[in-house]
Order: sequence, then structure tokens, then C-alpha cells
Amino acid sequence: MIQSRVECDVAKSHRVDRALRVLVVDDECGMRRTIARVLKASGYHVETASDGEHGISLAKAFQPHFVLIDVRMPGIDGVEVFRQLKQIVPETFTIFMSAFFTDEVVGEVDAIGPVELLPKPLDIEKLLDLIRSTS
Repeated sequence: MIQSRVECDVAKSHRVDRALRVLVVDDECGMRRTIARVLKASGYHVETASDGEHGISLAKAFQPHFVLIDVRMPGIDGVEVFRQLKQIVPETFTIFMSAFFTDEVVGEVDAIGPVELLPKPLDIEKLLDLIRSTS
């Protein structure tokens, strides 16, 4: 209950004027739900995917402005999702989330295109500031 109030207060302080589309791709159900709830409360239109394949499929129809991708997921990992999304929605701003950033992963994503890296556990306030500052 306390977490919900905190998320709600943070979301209200970051309300946006227009409904930008955000796609959240993460295999952790709780993480997806929390991020989606906060972003929706902030005025964003949000879709979620539990794996990379579903995220790629959703991106084709949803055409997100922002994509939040977990680096480590079963099946297609976050780096491969990013590669494929750059072909589908090249102008989309991408934010990688992970508790396990390695130099190899950072090098791979930097080679594909500009991204932001946010460590888990996520700082929701920082996430909202980042999205707002790039929209």
C-alpha cells in the first residue's frame, strides 16, 4: 500500500500533456506492472510484453515513442530485441533496464544506436525524468 501511494505521488508530479506511447518489455511480471501503473498514472499510453518476441510483435502495431527493455530475458534477449526494434521503429527512444550491465552489453547496444541505461532496482523518479526530458 505504501509503495502504491509513493508511485502515485511520483506519477502525479510528472504528468505529461500528451499521451506518448511507451512499450515495456520485461519478463518480471511485478516490474512490468509497476512501471506500467506509474507511466499510465503519468499520462502515457502503455503496452507491456513479457518477452522479446511479444515486444517486437507489439512494436509493429503500437509504434512506441519509448521502449523500456530488460537486458536479460529468456528467449530473445534485450540486445536482440533492440536490434530488431531499430528496424521497425528507428526513431524510438530506448531505455535498457538491468541489474547486470556488463561492458560487453554496453558495447553491443552502443554500437547499434543511442540508448539510456538504468540499473535495477529502478529509480522511478529518474525514469520519469528521463522520459520527460527526451519527449
